Amino acid sequence: MTTVLVVDDEPQIVRALRIDLSARGHEAFTAHDRRTALEVAAAGKPDVVVLDLGMPDIDGVDVIKDDLVPLALTASGVVALVGIVLLYR
Repeated sequence: MTTVLVVDDEPQIVRALRIDLSARGHEAFTAHDRRTALEVAAAGKPDVVVLDLGMPDIDGVDVIKDDLVPLALTASGVVALVGIVLLYR
């Protein structure tokens, strides 16, 4: 079973991804901030990390480079989530 860590500050996105991943047979762990994400990652050594790059308390690129790579937690990969809001008038 593949383990996936989902990190996002939007509870609805985290919940939807957790439900979908679990329904597809994956074990999904979740976190809403950098501290929790690193604690969960260190404890569970996920196979894949789904990471929001634009969270309020973290820069996703820095987390990958400074936190996940040194801990060898990106062996299988990181999926980056990026939300863009376009406003038209």
